[in-house]
Amino acid sequence: MENFYIEYRDPIFGLIIFFFIIIVISISTYWLGIFKKRGKEHNINLFLENFNLKDSEDSINILNNSNDLKLILRLAKCFYQNGEYDKAITIYLKALDNIKNQRDKVTILELLASIYLKVGFLERAEELFLNILKITPRNLEVVKKLLILYEKFKNFDKAYELLEPLEELVSNLQESEKIYLKKVEAFLNVNKILNSNLNIKEKTEKLFIVHNRKYKIDRLLIEFLIDYNISNFYVNLDKIDLRTGIDLLWNLKKDKVELNKIRKNQFLSELFSAKGFKLIDKSGIFEFSILIDLNSYKNSKVMVDLNFKYSCKVCNEVYPIYFNRCPNCLSLFEFEVKLNLVEVK
Repeated sequence: MENFYIEYRDPIFGLIIFFFIIIVISISTYWLGIFKKRGKEHNINLFLENFNLKDSEDSINILNNSNDLKLILRLAKCFYQNGEYDKAITIYLKALDNIKNQRDKVTILELLASIYLKVGFLERAEELFLNILKITPRNLEVVKKLLILYEKFKNFDKAYELLEPLEELVSNLQESEKIYLKKVEAFLNVNKILNSNLNIKEKTEKLFIVHNRKYKIDRLLIEFLIDYNISNFYVNLDKIDLRTGIDLLWNLKKDKVELNKIRKNQFLSELFSAKGFKLIDKSGIFEFSILIDLNSYKNSKVMVDLNFKYSCKVCNEVYPIYFNRCPNCLSLFEFEVKLNLVEVK
């Protein structure tokens, strides 16, 4: 019996117990830390969900010494989504003073520059974007936004120069990004042509080169041709997707309507029959078909017209006027023309 107690007083056994206790404490501490972190995140989420944006100055001041990037970004996003850009800017500027990590600072600088771009502080945005590119020269998102900024400045030459360094990146880009850059290049080319001293014939030729070689700019072509070169418009009907400019064609002035040429094109025949020209008696487009039927009744007292809305295929925002670039998501050439029948009173 005495020997039994001696064995349990062995130093090796004591070490085993000691290390076992350390392991238990370590595991307990680890899981306790995880639960605390989850609890903290839950409290942050509750705080942001119940956040009163109108009485938030005290809450902003709480962040003065915070280096919690996730909290900072979430809070600033709340302000941004509610249109309180000045408070979002305040948060980002304060965060830059407290956060030391270089990558986190670049993230905040990008967000800050994007807000400046959104609210029209273009010179501040340009300065930030250029500084970010000095740190991360292969930052495609920043280059995209800098291109948009130069578009707003109408400095198309400078924007076009910015595309050149991207050529070496193209092979590593996703297909959607390659297409986007083609759109940008085509758009910049178009603006360069339209603002040049070339005559109408030369501009038309160069616009078709962009259309055939760079990116399909159907709507831009329709708009230019019906304004400045209507004869060339009718010559090139088979080279343009006319549906992209359905609203432009619907509002085409009478002195530019050439029925003998319109009859040769199915889509235009349907459109102008819907307007009241008796060219054909049916259409594959629902709105056109209704209008054609109404026009066939001589004594019809119902006056109906077409109204147009413009929907972004990327973010689904709808606008009453057309934009080449969506004001909301900044995507290029993604607007779709929506038709609506409206009663004319």
